[in-house]
Amino acid sequence: WTLYSRTPPNRKPRRAHLWHCDKGPAAFAKILFCLTSSAESGACTELLDRATTQAFDRAGYVFGGQEARRTDLSALAAEHSIPFDPLTCRLEAGESLLFSPRFLLPRGVPPTRSERAMFQVVFLPSPRPWREALARLDATPPARRRGYAWVRSAQTLARVLDGE
Repeated sequence: WTLYSRTPPNRKPRRAHLWHCDKGPAAFAKILFCLTSSAESGACTELLDRATTQAFDRAGYVFGGQEARRTDLSALAAEHSIPFDPLTCRLEAGESLLFSPRFLLPRGVPPTRSERAMFQVVFLPSPRPWREALARLDATPPARRRGYAWVRSAQTLARVLDGE
């Protein structure tokens, strides 16, 4: 999926501005395309490495409810003796960041000087090889395919292809 977002400066932090992991399949990736530079907007993205993310997971933080998300994990890190040294990614306009949001804790640092514009692309694995899925869909009678030209999810496509 894709998402274009514009974040004005000095707004209350949104969900993406709090430390979190994205739920999803084990193997998926996200790429953030920065359309305005960090130097211009004051915004950036912070990430924790996998070992640190796993330590926060053991402490019960990673996949908690949205109301439990925090902008600062330093106190929780100290409480659980977790080394806390986020990687700060300051991108220029046109640069991008590719990462696995299920295994790394990220947070967007909101802009302070000007609007931040970003384009995101999430790469999700298909539940079956695409050639097989396309061949099975082509072999499905048109009456059964009605409404499935653009399915809402890969799981829906898998159900259609399995004849459910």
